[in-house]
Amino acid sequence: MGELMDDRRAMAVLQKHIPDVMADPEITKGRRYSLRFISGFDKRIKAALPAIERDLAANR
Repeated sequence: MGELMDDRRAMAVLQKHIPDVMADPEITKGRRYSLRFISGFDKRIKAALPAIERDLAANR
């Protein structure tokens, strides 16, 4: 998550798909975990994960 949060383009993808999650200050506690791992604990992320992964792949 930390790598994604530090990358401007990846952060834009996250904010597009899960803006409420990214606006939560608690998200910084998840920096050392993968997005896929965190999705196991948050329904919003899990639902958005396929679209996030698709957009991240398109931005590489």
